[in-house]
Amino acid sequence: MVTTRGKTLAAEARAAQGTREEDVNQGQKKTTGEKAHRANRSKNNNVPPLTPASSSGKGKEKRMSRQLSTRLGRGKLRDIMNLPIEIFAEICYYLDPLDLRHLALTNKRMWDVLMTKEAKHIWKKALSSVTDLPECPTDLNEPHSSRKSKRGAYRRVFQGCQSRGIQVDWFYRVRFCKGCFNVKMTSESGVGEASQSNRYRSWFPHLLEYLDGSQVLRSARIYGHSNGSRGKHFYIDEVNKVVETYKALVQGLDAEQRIEEYKKQLSDQGRYRASTGAAMLKWHRSEMYSRAEEVAARKQARFESVKAKLVEAGWDPIDFPGAECREFRELVYKEQQLTPKIWQNIEPKLVPLLQRNLDERLERERQNRRLKRGQAVLNLYHDTARDITALNYSSWALAWFIPDRSSINTLPKVQEMLEADTETITKDQWLEVENDVRTLVRRHWRIVLQKVLALIEPDTALPTTEEHIKTNEGEDDEKLVEDIQAMSGKLARVTAAFVCKSVSCNVIHWFPDVFIHASCKNPATDTSSLLRYCDPLDAERRQLVKRMVVDLGLGADDAKEADVIGRTNLICTRCDPNIANYSTFSQLANHYIQAQRWFFFVKQAKEIRSHPHTVIDDHDWLSNDAPLVREDDEAERASIELLQKTFRTQALTDPTCDVRGIGGEDLRINWLDREIRRCCRLCPQDLGPLPCSTSVMKIHIRAK
Repeated sequence: MVTTRGKTLAAEARAAQGTREEDVNQGQKKTTGEKAHRANRSKNNNVPPLTPASSSGKGKEKRMSRQLSTRLGRGKLRDIMNLPIEIFAEICYYLDPLDLRHLALTNKRMWDVLMTKEAKHIWKKALSSVTDLPECPTDLNEPHSSRKSKRGAYRRVFQGCQSRGIQVDWFYRVRFCKGCFNVKMTSESGVGEASQSNRYRSWFPHLLEYLDGSQVLRSARIYGHSNGSRGKHFYIDEVNKVVETYKALVQGLDAEQRIEEYKKQLSDQGRYRASTGAAMLKWHRSEMYSRAEEVAARKQARFESVKAKLVEAGWDPIDFPGAECREFRELVYKEQQLTPKIWQNIEPKLVPLLQRNLDERLERERQNRRLKRGQAVLNLYHDTARDITALNYSSWALAWFIPDRSSINTLPKVQEMLEADTETITKDQWLEVENDVRTLVRRHWRIVLQKVLALIEPDTALPTTEEHIKTNEGEDDEKLVEDIQAMSGKLARVTAAFVCKSVSCNVIHWFPDVFIHASCKNPATDTSSLLRYCDPLDAERRQLVKRMVVDLGLGADDAKEADVIGRTNLICTRCDPNIANYSTFSQLANHYIQAQRWFFFVKQAKEIRSHPHTVIDDHDWLSNDAPLVREDDEAERASIELLQKTFRTQALTDPTCDVRGIGGEDLRINWLDREIRRCCRLCPQDLGPLPCSTSVMKIHIRAK
């Protein structure tokens, strides 16, 4: 039978080599008392006897014996200790190192049998079954080396703490948990700080090269942040041991010789540890990478098993936390196969996680439905506002002219629709509150029109605070519609235009486009702030607009913006036909305003510099009664554009293009048409024409 005596395993090993001894079963002899005790135990549960460790009391000894016997009696392998040693050893030959170690951990008897030097041949046989496994280092025995791999070999090194650690130092053969690793391992800088605090003498830094655990990483050609001075590669206990040994050697008579021998010993030991540690580390990594797919498949299979059980229990897969949840990952994503017992243990831990995810998902869905209802209300509100204001603007631009979103959400019926837990709000539901919303929008839109009209007609009365906060009771919708139509008609006149106050702009705009322009140029939060950046047309510019309207054959006071805003075949009659551009009404009005600004600045420059030339305002619309604008049909426009194209073609062959033009200077050469571009010296900065050919510059200068 299997015993804990070393002779039995040693004899079996000799028998395997052809040198079986006759006394192989000598270790199986027991005393009469032991045999009687075993017979008693076998009668009860057929369990081989176990000798418990010594204790302080007989009661404790009996309890331990009873517990061990009961536990072993339940197992299917309870009679394995009664097998002959040859059969037991033969069984062990077929086990891999990890299974062999698990067998040794089943009970104390197995541990005493397998975790001894006499069982060395069994471990060597098990380790030989592992592919490409490095030879066991001399400072480790086979049972220890079998603890350093997922499959058994090199799975663990000597435990540096009581817990199952994951932080390994292959140089010192120690493994720690994360907390103990930070305490018991230190970096090169940490050793240096200890040396400066007089804990170590000045001679100690010379020994650091023999104690540096990063030699393993360098030998294995693994480089990274852990190789530097911050990496913890010095085992404090080992360092202290070396220090004490060194101190003892210094005190002797032949100290120098013994110190040199000790340094050589440390050097040889360090090189051996580095080489063997690098081999173990390389093998460990290669095994880990080779088994990556297998491990992932096992984890996925366990996850699928857990998923199937959870779905069977009524849980929705969408409520599974996923691998990003540490608690769920540690319970589900494991290599170990899911068994009924494991499921019984992890199910109570999974239920709270799933319930938490379910509650969070339901809350997110409620919030999303609330947002959808709010967005539906906003879209329907904007559609209603566009119908009232006749402004086909986007939502952000429309917000300048209508009440804000919070004003609509405060309506009782709108609040009821938002609080109802429905997917969205339909148009039929919106009809219930549309009348209240229309009244609110009309009141606000009337106030906006009154403020805008007050800039053009100062006699217009602005709304008072009482009117602004007036409730819907007693508000006549017909009166609101009449007021809005009357004010919209006044603002739709072509003379009801505005000019942007921005210095770089100074362009004419009509209502309500002037608000969009002002909001892009200046920061503003409401209608009143936008009005501060816009000015109505002064008398001169109002006269310009009226003259242009008359030239188009419309009434000066009755023309609407819609009558002129869509016309695109308008051309300036004051410009040379060879360079005049077809424009819209707004662009042509801004063209005259820019020409007036040019004349004003040139006149100021003449007074300051005593310019000898006489400057003429060729676009004067106040003292010159000549027409300002002409509208051509498509045939006339085509002939003018052909004339301008011929003029540009002739300018390319003009001999004056190769010499300095009158009043101009060379700016750059256009290599595409080999034409010299000119700029005007007479014009103020930023007000002259763009660099152009000499022929065009002649027309510009002679016109001025």
